[in-house]
Amino acid sequence: MPCLAAYCLVFLGCAVAPLTQRVNQFGGAVSTVVPPVTHAYETVEETYYDGQVAALVVNYDKNGFNPDKIQPFLSREDLLIRARVLDGLQAYADALRTVTSDKASDALDAATASVGQSVLGLQKEGVLSRAFARNVPGDAINLVLQR
Repeated sequence: MPCLAAYCLVFLGCAVAPLTQRVNQFGGAVSTVVPPVTHAYETVEETYYDGQVAALVVNYDKNGFNPDKIQPFLSREDLLIRARVLDGLQAYADALRTVTSDKASDALDAATASVGQSVLGLQKEGVLSRAFARNVPGDAINLVLQR
């Protein structure tokens, strides 16, 4: 019996370390990727706007100057959805770090509840199906959301 206990301690100690390491790597990757992706959305939007303004100027003699023709690359709603998804991914990575650490946290419970409420809010508003699954049947979306 003492050998079994020693084996379990060694085995569990080896199993937990890689999990913690992978979670920390994932969290680091998310922290590294989320800010530049957020900035990229802003850059694309600004560049697209600048291109449309340039096209209006170039075509001024033919079409006149009508700033109402300028449309965003992504709608405000689509940008908000993407920002919320990125924020949720960051919260998920932070929550995983907390779960795999040795410390229990009331903040984890609050963060998990917040992420869950945010996802439920997106689902109730219908924005998940509109933004990410334009060609996916509603049955498939509901099946995934019920799990």
